[in-house]
Amino acid sequence: MRDVGHTAIIGPTGAGKTVLMNFLCVQAMKFSPRVFFFDKDHGAEIFIRALKGVYSIIETRGSTGLNPLHLDDTPDNRGFLMEWFKLLATTLSDKLTPDDILRIDDAIEGNFKLKKEDRKLRNLVPFLGIGGEDTLASRMMMWHSEGSHAALFDNDEDVLDFTKSRVFGFEMGYLLKDPMALAPTLLYLFHKISISLDGTPSMIILDEAWALIDNPVFAPRIKDWLKVLRKLNTFVIFATQSVEDASKSQISDTLVQQTALLRYFCLIILRLLVLIEMFLLALLRVYPYHMNPMTHHRCNCRTLLCCITS
Repeated sequence: MRDVGHTAIIGPTGAGKTVLMNFLCVQAMKFSPRVFFFDKDHGAEIFIRALKGVYSIIETRGSTGLNPLHLDDTPDNRGFLMEWFKLLATTLSDKLTPDDILRIDDAIEGNFKLKKEDRKLRNLVPFLGIGGEDTLASRMMMWHSEGSHAALFDNDEDVLDFTKSRVFGFEMGYLLKDPMALAPTLLYLFHKISISLDGTPSMIILDEAWALIDNPVFAPRIKDWLKVLRKLNTFVIFATQSVEDASKSQISDTLVQQTALLRYFCLIILRLLVLIEMFLLALLRVYPYHMNPMTHHRCNCRTLLCCITS
């Protein structure tokens, strides 16, 4: 990929962000790309299904069909599982001792010695040690068997198969209301996507991206992640509603540096001033687009007011 394709789109509800993202997907279909669309509130569900894509609704109330323990036994997957286990184990407590790490390593080793159909979190309990207050075993209880979040990963099989289609959508609205479930789920989805990338043109779309990845787990790795994706012929589209939230985000500086294009939709022209303040160092030009003189106080809901390039 000679040009940087990473893009950020910012604008309030009803400004046309989802329409633009869907339009970009349709236009990209001429190049037969792979599409991974992280949706919110089912905004793109009909669109994804119309493309004969696979749309998954991920929530903790019912089985998600996700099971990271079914990954193949490779060094990359073992490294991921170690990171994933650490994240699960520190959900309610930052405490993680050297002995805990050894037990997690034993659990990963034991997992790959089991038959694939037996690879479940509940079957790795013996590796986690004796239960008790604030022990590794007690901190993992919420993720398996009858735990509050067991339906998320403690499943009989892993239905996440990126060979079934070129287009995939994930409804993330429920997980955004459950921060404990969000980070480990995204970690797995991003890992599964990353190991599936083979140079085929691909696009990853993150609706409400700041809510998804502006956290201690993902923020530190965004810059390197974007560089790696570009080498794999993949670009990311970030979208969010709030300029103010984006301006306070710890990932905003990285996105300004790494995105080739930022599009801003607004309903009130004066909100442009907030955007200019936020991205002052990256600002080169502001292009006013056509506006209906009869409604000069606001943009047409599908008209782009300005485009900032850096």
